Amino acid sequence: MDKQHLTNGEHLAKLILDMGIPANDASTALLPHKLTVSGMSRTGLADAIGDLVPKITKSTAIADIESHRKAAELILMGTLAAAFDFKNLALGTRQDNFVEDTHLGRMGLTRRIVERVIPALIDDGWIRETLKGYKASSSGAIPAKSSQYFAGERLLLQFGSCLYDIEDTMYLTSYHRFNEFESQPDKSIY
Repeated sequence: MDKQHLTNGEHLAKLILDMGIPANDASTALLPHKLTVSGMSRTGLADAIGDLVPKITKSTAIADIESHRKAAELILMGTLAAAFDFKNLALGTRQDNFVEDTHLGRMGLTRRIVERVIPALIDDGWIRETLKGYKASSSGAIPAKSSQYFAGERLLLQFGSCLYDIEDTMYLTSYHRFNEFESQPDKSIY
């Protein structure tokens, strides 16, 4: 990653932090964003997640550790990608959002794992909850509402330059706004 991308990433992180939290209706679903296979940010993210896993699960089974690690990475990258578009990350609260043939289920997430990952990410300052979700009322009069999360200061400052490392077949719409800066980004990009 070149020096201009690092500088722009730091500036962008501070700009997003100065803007506060997005409105509740500005949210996006979790998408399976990945970092490129090389670079400092990949190593830093692996280290951060490695530190988180013991807080998320006490299991010593490799499959359990891997599923929790993968969930933490997906949620961190999804939250960071949403922040670049100044949106909250929405995660469903109902069990049926996590069954095998649903969006979250196909990513390998279960409600139980997400319920372990989210508090650890919040406690460590990686993300913050902006809207507490709830299940539908038994009468069905009040529909279910997804929980929403926004990138914490720690995530934005440590990994703000990841904008230039995110791989996605659809690409981030924000990537095209930020990729070719000759100078630092400003609020006009939003």
